[in-house]
Amino acid sequence: MNTLVPASEHLEPLMTEALAGRNEEEFIAGYLNGLVAILNKKPKAYRAYGPWWHEIKRMLVERGHGALAGEEYEHTVAQIYSYEREAYTIIAAWLYYQNRVEDGLIYNAGHELPTEDGETYSYYLEDLALECKAM
Repeated sequence: MNTLVPASEHLEPLMTEALAGRNEEEFIAGYLNGLVAILNKKPKAYRAYGPWWHEIKRMLVERGHGALAGEEYEHTVAQIYSYEREAYTIIAAWLYYQNRVEDGLIYNAGHELPTEDGETYSYYLEDLALECKAM
């Protein structure tokens, strides 16, 4: 698929606001620690990240949070939905998450994703480790 993701140039203006005086690693660590707190209370909240979840999960695992959600994720999807700078990935994932929250779809596992051709395709997200924690 010719999956459409935001161009890094569109994310750069948000970087200064996101960093709020921190360096990128401090921003990433702070964001992921906050996400861990949310997922410990509401495990199904991961669903709002849609395809961005896999790269976010990779970052969590890499930083020692594998016990929260297991260590398995879809590597191919993570490569598509990521940027060279992890801070950009978090900003893009957060934007996607915010749209899902605004649309009332935070716990919905179904996603309609845009392509470069202006079409959409269906994507279903399921992370068994977090689904088991939600029971």
